[in-house]
Amino acid sequence: MAISAKKNSKAKAGAKGSRRSAKGKIEVLYVRLNSIVDLARYMAASGTLKHVSAIKDGSAYKVFGTGEKISGMQVVYYANANKISKFIVYNPSAASEYIEMRDTIAASLSDYSIMKAPVLELETGFFVEAKAKDIELTIVKAGDFESFAKALVNDSQYGGSSAKAYAFFYKGEHYLGSFELMRDNGKIFTYVKLGSGNIFNYLKYNYSTDSIEPTNSVTDKAYTYVRVINLAEPFPFFNI
Repeated sequence: MAISAKKNSKAKAGAKGSRRSAKGKIEVLYVRLNSIVDLARYMAASGTLKHVSAIKDGSAYKVFGTGEKISGMQVVYYANANKISKFIVYNPSAASEYIEMRDTIAASLSDYSIMKAPVLELETGFFVEAKAKDIELTIVKAGDFESFAKALVNDSQYGGSSAKAYAFFYKGEHYLGSFELMRDNGKIFTYVKLGSGNIFNYLKYNYSTDSIEPTNSVTDKAYTYVRVINLAEPFPFFNI
C-alpha cells in the first residue's frame, strides 16, 4: 500500500507550553466545526462533557473548546452561535443525538442519562490566530477507508478516551482524518478519501461480522463507535 507524506514548514520554536505572540497572547489554530453538536461530540470524547467557553464575536458568539497541540501550537475547535446559555445539555444516546442550551438543569431522572456542561463566558480574549505555514506537520495518506477505520477502533481500546476522527470537504472531495493513528505529539495527520459525500457522526464497528459503517446514532450498545467530528472547512494545514 503506497503511503505519501507531505511536510509543512517548521514552526517557530516554543520550548515549553503553548506558543505565545509578542503581545503575550497564545497562538492557536482555529478550526470551525459544522455545529455546536459537533463541538459537544468532540468535548465528550473522554466520556464526560467538559465545560465549553464562549466569547462575543460581533453580534454573535464563538463557542469553543481546546483540542490537540501540534508542535506546541494549540488547536481551538469552535462553532458560531447567535446566543448562549449557562449550560449545554448533550444526549448522544437518543435516536438522533441532540443538544439543548439551558440556563437551568432540571432535577429529573431523565437528566441523569445525558451529559451537561457549563458554558464559561469570557469577556477578554487571549488567543491570536496563527498561520498554517508556521505548523510543523507530516500528512500521511492511508490506502483505504476500511483499514483506516478499523485501526481507529482497535487503538481506542488502549487509550483513555474514545477514538475520534475529523470529516471535511477539500476541493469537492470528502475526507476523514486523525491525529491518533501515528502518535508523535500531534505531528502526524493520517487521512483517507471517502467514497461518499454523505455527512455522518459516527463509525459503527460490528465485531461479529468484522464490518464497519457510518451512522448518526449510538443507540445500539452492541457495537463499538468512533466519533466523527464534522468540520465546516478543512484544516488550514491540509494542502495536498
